[in-house]
Amino acid sequence: MGEATFPATYDTNSPYGVRMTEDSSNYIIQHIQLTDDSSTDPELIYPAVSHRSDHEAAAVSVTDSEVELTAGLTARKTIALYNMDSSNTVYLGKTGVADTTGYPLPPETSIAFDSNAVWYGICGAGLTAEVRVLELK
Repeated sequence: MGEATFPATYDTNSPYGVRMTEDSSNYIIQHIQLTDDSSTDPELIYPAVSHRSDHEAAAVSVTDSEVELTAGLTARKTIALYNMDSSNTVYLGKTGVADTTGYPLPPETSIAFDSNAVWYGICGAGLTAEVRVLELK
């Protein structure tokens, strides 16, 4: 897989933005200052702040039986979870999590932890949801 550069993202009320570059195993996030001249690239304003990290992403189907929420990255430092479902809540916790005891991740919301702990998810009886998992080293 070759290198891909994503369009800069920015708030239209601000002259600053973020540009992300990704190759097959790493990504770089650069903070940029947008210029008035659209023919020139944005200027890097914090080149030392650029971040490079190994990462893995996965889609995990969550049902009314607990499932480990992982993308398979070993020795991760951060995990982000996004509940893709538009109506069903996913409940988070350690092994043995239940919909009555887990931390609720409502529909179409996300949460991130600086943690290498193992997280499990479960839905209420008869329900399912897809959780997107992003793990970073």
